[in-house]
Amino acid sequence: MAKKKNSILPIVALAAILVLIVVVVVVMFINRNDKLTGKWAFDDITVYVFDGDGEGRMELPRETYEFDYTINKSKVIIDFDDPAAVDKIFTFDIDGSKMTLTEDNGKSYNLTKQD
Repeated sequence: MAKKKNSILPIVALAAILVLIVVVVVVMFINRNDKLTGKWAFDDITVYVFDGDGEGRMELPRETYEFDYTINKSKVIIDFDDPAAVDKIFTFDIDGSKMTLTEDNGKSYNLTKQD
């Protein structure tokens, strides 16, 4: 009987490890879907698009600027691919379909989520 208990222990340990791996993968997947995902209009001309996976673009009528972005708590770091565009760090606050982006100097921008 003691031999049977010893052979069950590795199976239980393996099952526990598999459950832990599944939980970690699910949490990582949930965290990939960030709050910024979607199209956000700054005005009638400028739209920011965040894909939920760290890539986005700023759309203007005659130009589009691609960027990578990183979210760290309530800050978003925007790193434009084009060196002519100025990289930015904003604190963001989302309330329903409204988002406020605030620079460190206090200047803020109000955006509205589009469908």
